[in-house]
Amino acid sequence: MMGASLHAVDQTARVSVFYTLPGDTDFSGVRDASLEGKGGAGLGIAYGFNFPLLRAEVEFLGADYDFDGIEGEELNDYDGDFNRYGLFGNAIFDLPGVPFIDPYLGAGVGVVRTSVDVTVREVETDGETTTITNEQSIDDAKMTPAVQLMAGFKAEIADRIYGTLGYRLLYADQSIQKSAIDVSPNELTHLFEVSLGYNF
Repeated sequence: MMGASLHAVDQTARVSVFYTLPGDTDFSGVRDASLEGKGGAGLGIAYGFNFPLLRAEVEFLGADYDFDGIEGEELNDYDGDFNRYGLFGNAIFDLPGVPFIDPYLGAGVGVVRTSVDVTVREVETDGETTTITNEQSIDDAKMTPAVQLMAGFKAEIADRIYGTLGYRLLYADQSIQKSAIDVSPNELTHLFEVSLGYNF
């Protein structure tokens, strides 16, 4: 009976492209600094089932971002990046709208693995001579629970093919500590999404 009921429901697959906009990242060690988040790119792949007004799906997403500047106590140079991979179970409600276009609201719960590889340093320049007087690095990863909220519009493009344009707010506590260094990314990340899906 269960197998028959599942076959009566449309299955759906979706590929998403994200523009990610993180908050600032606090870096604490011998010297403290705040790294200003810079927009990055992400990719998501989802598979699930369509029910009346509801899409239930499992989604894998990955994103990375860099830094746009630094503010800190004598620290004035940096390099490195963050990578984030997540697995979510999403429930997305398609609200009735105008023909071929429906707004949607959704939420997801899952886990996120954040890896950080960052070096911050104090650099002094005297004419053509550059001296590094203090350098601190961390290269580590952490997996934590995460939740995401989403909203946007879904449009029918062709028979069984649809597209979405939306926004997500992802929350995850991604603080990483190693020895005397503590890296604390902002818990909130903004994601702007364009996706293409197929019902079969």
